[in-house]
Amino acid sequence: MAQPVTGPYIAGGGGWNQVQDADIALRRGGYQLNANIDNAGTARFDAGFAGLASLGWGFGNGIRAEVEGNYRENDVNAIGGFDLSPFIGIQGKQRSYGAMGNVFYDIDLARYGVAGSPVTPYLGLGAGYVWTEWQGVRAASVPSFSRLSLTANDSDGQFAYQAIAGMAFPLGQFGLRGLSLTAEYRFLGTLTPKIQTELRRPDNSVADRGKVEPDNYNHAVLVGLRYALFQPPRRRPRWWSRRCRRPPRRGPTWSSSTGTVPT
Repeated sequence: MAQPVTGPYIAGGGGWNQVQDADIALRRGGYQLNANIDNAGTARFDAGFAGLASLGWGFGNGIRAEVEGNYRENDVNAIGGFDLSPFIGIQGKQRSYGAMGNVFYDIDLARYGVAGSPVTPYLGLGAGYVWTEWQGVRAASVPSFSRLSLTANDSDGQFAYQAIAGMAFPLGQFGLRGLSLTAEYRFLGTLTPKIQTELRRPDNSVADRGKVEPDNYNHAVLVGLRYALFQPPRRRPRWWSRRCRRPPRRGPTWSSSTGTVPT
C-alpha cells in the first residue's frame, strides 16, 4: 500500500513538451519602412523536450512542498503575419528555463474506498520565474513581398505559473524502498516575454529594431523518479517475530534422585 511521503525527497523527470501556437505582438521601434506592416503575427513550434529536477519535503499528511529547476526546448516551425507573409527559411529555437516553488497534495485513495491501491494520484500548483529565449530565430519574407527578414537572439524573464496532475508508483515491493516512479502532465505559462527583434534587408543590414511579445504556454508529459530520503526501516509483522523467534537455550538440570547433572 502506498504511504504518504514524510521528510526530504529528491525528484527528477523528463519527456515531451509542446509550446502552444503563440500570438505575437510586434512592438516596433519606429518602423518607417512600410505603413502597411502590421503588428500582429503568429508562431508555431515543433514538439520538443522538457526536463526538471526538484528538492522537496513531505509532511506525512499528503501535503508536499518543493523547489524545482526546469528546462524546455522547442524548434520554431513557422512564423506568419505582420503583413510580411509568407515567410520562408524558418529556423531557430525557443528555450525556457527557470525556478519554481510547488505545493502538492497526494490523494489517499483509501479514503474513497480504494483500499490497497499501488498508486498515489497527486495534484499540484506552482509559481516562479522563467526566462524565455529565442535563439537563432530567423524568418525571411519572400521576394514578392518586402524582402525583409525577421531575426531574434534575445531572452526575457517573467513571472511563471504551472498546474500539475500525476501518479506515483512506489517501487518498495521490488526492494527499492523510498523510490517511486512518477508520470505526470504539466501546464506551464508565463507572462508575455519581450524579445528584442530586428528586421534585416537582403544584404543583412538592419532596417529597424523592435520587440516581439509571444504568448508562452507549454504542455508537457513527463516520466521520472522520486526518492524519499532517510526512510525508517520497514516494520515486520507480528507473525514474523513469533515464527523467527529462537527457543530459549536450556542449561544443565539437577537430578534429585541421582544427585548428578545429566549429560
